Amino acid sequence: MHDDMREMYGWVKATRRGLLDYCSSLPAEVLTERREDFGLGSMRGALVHIADCYRSWLAKTVFGRDVPRFDPRGFDNVASITKLFGETVDPLVDEFLTAYGGDRLAAPLELHVPWEAEGPFVVSPLWLMTHVITHEFHHKGQVVSLGRMLGYPPPETDLAGPGTT
Repeated sequence: MHDDMREMYGWVKATRRGLLDYCSSLPAEVLTERREDFGLGSMRGALVHIADCYRSWLAKTVFGRDVPRFDPRGFDNVASITKLFGETVDPLVDEFLTAYGGDRLAAPLELHVPWEAEGPFVVSPLWLMTHVITHEFHHKGQVVSLGRMLGYPPPETDLAGPGTT
């Protein structure tokens, strides 16, 4: 299953590439345009939030690292967001799958999270990977919806799969 998780994350990265390519095609100001009716304020906010989720769960909660939240204002263009994923998120996922892959994917993992004051939050590494990936796709949907609302209909961004990585 370890290799399957790496292959699946490869598909996630291919889909993300499609989303970032779409964002690169937009006028620069569209990426940062604030919308109060949009949950994370802007496309940039949603994209940086996705990276934050991976880092919060994997680096902070699993590996116990003291990592601050990313400030979306530090990412003014798609190239900087692409670099964020390539230099921070992807290596972190690789590290996580190396540490918790194979037979350990289904093993219970005790995590300490702020909302579970009475004891550890127990999930499997597979649950964590599923969570961060579905979280990414949730916000990916928000980004393409916002693009559509702003008059920039996106191309197909969901069909990355075998043969596209």
